[in-house]
Amino acid sequence: MSFINSVIKVFVGDKAKKDIKETQPQVNEIKKHEVALEALSLDELRAKTLEFKAKIKEGRKEIDQKIEALRKAVQEEADIDKKEE
Repeated sequence: MSFINSVIKVFVGDKAKKDIKETQPQVNEIKKHEVALEALSLDELRAKTLEFKAKIKEGRKEIDQKIEALRKAVQEEADIDKKEE
């Protein structure tokens, strides 16, 4: 089986190498941020955590509003179906 795998890798390529090549840009981006975060004190890191939580909460507002609108629409549809019965 090893010989067959070797032949397949020659023609198709190595999946692990392809995966590494594909994810390497994200890894490099993370490493850039890592250097900046290592320089922060514990209190500064705590402040960053609060900052990130606020950004996430702000970003979720629109999604949460859409979810709530869909819930209301489903509930209204269910209420209409109940009345028709």
